Amino acid sequence: MIGLLIIILISIFLIGSTSAIKFRQIYNPFTRTLDYYHTANFTGENITAGSIIVSGNVTADYHFGNIPWTNLTNYPVACSSGYAVTEVGDSNICTQFAEYNFGSNNFNGSGNFNTTGNITAGWGFFNGNVGIGTNSPYSGLHYQGDIFYLTPNAGAWSND
Repeated sequence: MIGLLIIILISIFLIGSTSAIKFRQIYNPFTRTLDYYHTANFTGENITAGSIIVSGNVTADYHFGNIPWTNLTNYPVACSSGYAVTEVGDSNICTQFAEYNFGSNNFNGSGNFNTTGNITAGWGFFNGNVGIGTNSPYSGLHYQGDIFYLTPNAGAWSND
């Protein structure tokens, strides 16, 4: 009986080519299944017919190489004003992006412009002057409004 089992196991170990791509079948005694292994690249191979039927998980490490430009440009889409393409697939998804409402004024410069929440006090750059809380600054930096700060010795917020 043990001899027959050994012969069956050896036969299973030796079986193993499928199609033009060579697979190695190995019986896994722990899972009692046949495992299929392919240890080389599929370079130049095309699987156009047939199938590999799997019951369980498939783990793969793959590289597709070059993708033709037509595949990348095959989904022409035009998003409405204020929208941008955020997802490309069988159909494209356009998502509305945040508006900063600069109106007809330009916002030029270098570096970052980061915000969180709303800027409610307003600010502006007029004739070389910067205004915070005013649309008509009369000096290099003109601030109009309350100043909210943490007092060093009390450790509490103050509003002047």
